[in-house]
Amino acid sequence: MKTTVLLAALAFGTVLSAFGQKEKKDDVYPAPVPENKERFVPASGKALDESGGFKIVNYELIWQKVFDTGASRESIEHYFRRSGIFKQVETAPAELWGFLSAFDAKGAEFSNILTPYTRSTLFSAFALVDFKEGHYRVTVKKIMIMNYYEKNNAKISYAEFAFKNNQYELKPSFLRNEAKVMDEVLTRMFSFNTTENENW
Repeated sequence: MKTTVLLAALAFGTVLSAFGQKEKKDDVYPAPVPENKERFVPASGKALDESGGFKIVNYELIWQKVFDTGASRESIEHYFRRSGIFKQVETAPAELWGFLSAFDAKGAEFSNILTPYTRSTLFSAFALVDFKEGHYRVTVKKIMIMNYYEKNNAKISYAEFAFKNNQYELKPSFLRNEAKVMDEVLTRMFSFNTTENENW
């Protein structure tokens, strides 16, 4: 009887030891994250046109829209340089980019209750404009709320109010409210005698 109990105890100890080693190994060698430079994560399973132009790319919140236009690339570039939208414009043969001047949501319809962060008044961001014949695509990222903390005028990332905790999805409340307001603001800002288009 004593021999049976001793053998059972030894077997149980061996199982616990193996389990502990597995956990330790998992801690030392965590599962690798897939490498994908253009990892697009659906916004709560919605199509892109239902998210107000917002989506998640490489765990970063971006706004993107394609505009059709009959204007030349030179005319559009000239407009963006003279409009004051950008602090400073850098260019390449098929694109231009730069940090945006501070902008607000004035002129957009929104509720102070449903879109409280829009009341912060001022935003900053980085924008890239890609050109193809007949249309151009605007990508806006690094959107920051500039005066969220009124006491020290510190900035805070707009994504903090858009992401769910896992950073794989956008909050439904953000898509229903904030995203629509910001989409209206950015669309108006980057329109140049254009019509919107979903194709690039």
